[in-house]
Amino acid sequence: MARVTLFARGEHVVVSSDAAVIMHTAPSRFAEGWLEHEVSVSCASGGVDKLWVSIDGKHAVQARRLRWNFRGNQTVFVNGAPVDVMWDLHGWWF
Repeated sequence: MARVTLFARGEHVVVSSDAAVIMHTAPSRFAEGWLEHEVSVSCASGGVDKLWVSIDGKHAVQARRLRWNFRGNQTVFVNGAPVDVMWDLHGWWF
């Protein structure tokens, strides 16, 4: 049986609506005893509507058509361990 540890971190970012690309970077540690990673979230609007999540400068998640895909999740592997990435942009679009 797999050992699972619940670890959660939420960020709330408010930006002006005239920005073409929004980017937020924060340090994060995915589990106790792990090294700290730099997590970046970039979002583009204005006909493109894409969301990127990068971990240590490497693209981990890319979601397109955010008006229809404003909530979602994807599992990525960091140092061989699964990390669930979840997003909810409902309040931003509506």
